[in-house]
Amino acid sequence: MADLVQRKIEAMLPDLEHWVKQELFTPQEVRAIVKKRRELEYKMTRKIPLRSDFKRAIDYESKLLKLTLSRQSTLNEEFEKSKHDFHVQSRIQDIFRVALRKFDDIDLWDAYLSFLIKVKSYKIANAEFVRSLELHANIPQLWIKAAIFSFDQMNDTQAAQVFFQRALRVHPKNTEIWLSFFAMMCKQYEDQQRSEDLSSLTSIYSYAFQSLPSTLENHLKFITVIDGVDVEIPLLKNILEFIVEEFADEEQAWIVYAKHLSLKRAIEMFKTQMDSNDDKDSVISKAFVNYLYENGIECERVHPELITFLESYSPDLDRIIKLLTCYLCCGMVEQAIQKWNEIIPTLSPSDSTTLTAQFKLLSTFTL
Repeated sequence: MADLVQRKIEAMLPDLEHWVKQELFTPQEVRAIVKKRRELEYKMTRKIPLRSDFKRAIDYESKLLKLTLSRQSTLNEEFEKSKHDFHVQSRIQDIFRVALRKFDDIDLWDAYLSFLIKVKSYKIANAEFVRSLELHANIPQLWIKAAIFSFDQMNDTQAAQVFFQRALRVHPKNTEIWLSFFAMMCKQYEDQQRSEDLSSLTSIYSYAFQSLPSTLENHLKFITVIDGVDVEIPLLKNILEFIVEEFADEEQAWIVYAKHLSLKRAIEMFKTQMDSNDDKDSVISKAFVNYLYENGIECERVHPELITFLESYSPDLDRIIKLLTCYLCCGMVEQAIQKWNEIIPTLSPSDSTTLTAQFKLLSTFTL
C-alpha cells in the first residue's frame, strides 16, 4: 500500500512544481499539500476504505481547486493554461470514479455529475450520464437531470427528448418526468416560438393524461409550468376551459380560471355563473369570494363587490375574518368593530377566541 501511495505522490510532482514556477503556491504550501494528500491516500487505499474517506478527499481537493482558481485569476490575463493547471480537477474526477467503483450509490453519482457540470467538463459528463443510467435506470431524478443537462448545457434538444422518452418507457406514471418534459418543451417554445413546438406541447400534455390520473391537482401542475414562461401558449386556454368543465364542483378550478382573466372579465364570468344559482354557499359563490379576496390582498385594494357579498353571507368564521379584513383594509373601522361585537356572542368559545386573536392581529397591521 505504501508503494502505491508513493507512486501516486510522485505522479503529482510535475504538477506541483509547475505551481511553484507559476508562483501560485510557495514550496512550503506545496509540502503541506503533499502531506495532506499522502494522509488522504492512505485512507482511501486501505483494505476496507470508508465512504467518508473519499468524501474528505473530495472536500479537500474542492477547496484546493477553489483556491487555485482564485490565485490563477490574479495572474497576467495573457497567461496560457497548461494541462498542469487542470490536475486538481482531474484528481477530483479520479477520486469520484474510484469511490463509485466501491460505493455505487445515487447520491455519489449525483455529486459527481454535478461537479462535472460545475467545472464544464460537458463531454465527460455526457458519457457519465449514460453510464449512470445504465446502472440506475430506476431513478427518475437521474433521467430528468440527464435530459436537462442535454438541453441546457449541450444545447441538444433532440438528445434531451430521447432521455425523457426513454425515462417514460421505464416510468410511465411518474408525474415529475412528465412535468419536466413539458417544461423543457415550453422553454423551447419560448426560445424559438415554432409551430411544431406547440404541437409537441399538446402531444405531451395529451399523452401525459393517458398515464397520469386526470385530477385537478395534476392539471394545475401543467398550468403552473405554462405560467412560468414569458410567452403566450395557446394550449393554456384549452386547459383552463377543460378544468372548469371537468371540475366544475371544485372551487380551485374556478379561482385558477379567473386568475387568468382580467379582473373585469373574471367578475363578469362569476356573475354569469351565479345568476343561474342563488345559493350563496355554492362552489361558484365561494370561489367568487375567495378570488376577490386573494386578488384584493395581493393588490392591496379590496373590490366593493367583495364587501357586499360577504355582508350577505351567513355567519362563518372564515368569511367573518375575511369581512373584518376588508373593513380594516378600507379604513372602515367602525363597521369592523360593530360587526365584531355582533358576531362574538353567536360564536362558540373556541371560535370566539380565534376571532378575537385574529381581529387584534389585523388591527395591528392595518390601523
